[in-house]
Amino acid sequence: MKSFKVITVCGAGVGTSTLLRMNIDKTFKKFALPLEVTVENKGLSMSKGLMCDAVFTFESFADELRSCYEDVIVINNLMDMNELEEKIKKLLEKKINELKCLNEENMIKPKNPNLVYSNYKYDIIPEDNGKYINKEVLLKSISDAINNHKKEIDLEKAGCYTKPNYNSKSKEVTNAKATMDKYVSSKITLKILDKSKYIDGETISQWITLDENYNVGIDKTKITSYINNLTSSYNTVGKTRSFKASSGNIVNVSGGDYGRKINNTGYVDEVVSAIKNGQISLQ
Repeated sequence: MKSFKVITVCGAGVGTSTLLRMNIDKTFKKFALPLEVTVENKGLSMSKGLMCDAVFTFESFADELRSCYEDVIVINNLMDMNELEEKIKKLLEKKINELKCLNEENMIKPKNPNLVYSNYKYDIIPEDNGKYINKEVLLKSISDAINNHKKEIDLEKAGCYTKPNYNSKSKEVTNAKATMDKYVSSKITLKILDKSKYIDGETISQWITLDENYNVGIDKTKITSYINNLTSSYNTVGKTRSFKASSGNIVNVSGGDYGRKINNTGYVDEVVSAIKNGQISLQ
């Protein structure tokens, strides 16, 4: 059982600090915490440099004690047990927040399922529950346990661990998989003038997007870039042409609006439509 030491301080260490010690001891016993709590009363001159977890005192001694201790709790009304209970709860809350197990670097955040492309389909990589404690839920659970004199808390049952937003059986995840599988099942033959280009799931998978809420999309920017690369060799508008002049010399002419320019936008829209429909062929 973890030890927890408290000292109470007044001027001489025999009057109000003694009463405060008794009230604190009574309050900790009421909470029935799994702590071995020790409470000692001291005079101001004898209180400095002692090893303890917290100091309870009064306003007139607080500033001097803060130079020696990190946690100095000021009691305004010695006879107000509600004030004492609330301040002990806040102290415990602070100590809980300082626990190493609640440091970000010591916790593992949960991860939602992932969809990974492989061999013309998508596999669902299951979620990772991690070990990430929701501090607000934990503190409420501890507060409830104190109020109900419980010595143990089942963090799992109390819902203290943050869970992934989705699991591998979530409707959003399975629907996304079905849509993405449909998209990569497309087999598109794209004809550009006298040549054909075959597009299958290996290429299509690079154009599919998926956001954090499992909404599936198609990246038209990537498709546009792909089509531009395909049609660039066919476009002749503005390209340099060589002509033989009547003098017999070769003349190079560039610029102008003469030549052929393929409408890439039409191809992009057709490819997007074909993918969404899981189309097998596009001429």
